[in-house]
Amino acid sequence: MLELIEAQAINLSYQKINEFAQRVEKTQIASLPSVNNAINLMGGKITEISLTDWENKKFPFVIVNDQNDFEIFICETFPQEMKRFLILQALGHYILHSESGLQPCQISSVAKSAASREGIIFALSLLVPDELAKQLIARGTSNIEIANYFNVLPQMVVLKKKFMNQLN
Repeated sequence: MLELIEAQAINLSYQKINEFAQRVEKTQIASLPSVNNAINLMGGKITEISLTDWENKKFPFVIVNDQNDFEIFICETFPQEMKRFLILQALGHYILHSESGLQPCQISSVAKSAASREGIIFALSLLVPDELAKQLIARGTSNIEIANYFNVLPQMVVLKKKFMNQLN
């Protein structure tokens, strides 16, 4: 079996990743049933693993073998909002870092690498679109209210604000 290399960041700016994610969003895949279906249609597989295996990093986060052949590993006990975020982050890795399967690779964790950052930006761009987020923030909407509006965890709103603030 071919040993897969760790995916490398492609060094796209926040704006470029956000623009790309917004083109993908037109397919309306950000809802959980839709994202699961999209992964399956693209030849991907989602495997839920135990919390112990997740914490011990017994599996990589994403394995890309070829076009239309990739597998995403997520923790079975995570809340639906976290699963959706992680699946979209993994989809970002598949599209951005493997060139939709043309470059077989793996992402071994959701750690703080540059490639991971790009996947996070991709997922947040789909889940919390910039323009609407900016409007809600300008109105003084709380992080919890924004999270409820977009059906995401409050931590994701904090991350989104952090990335958006880096643009200023």
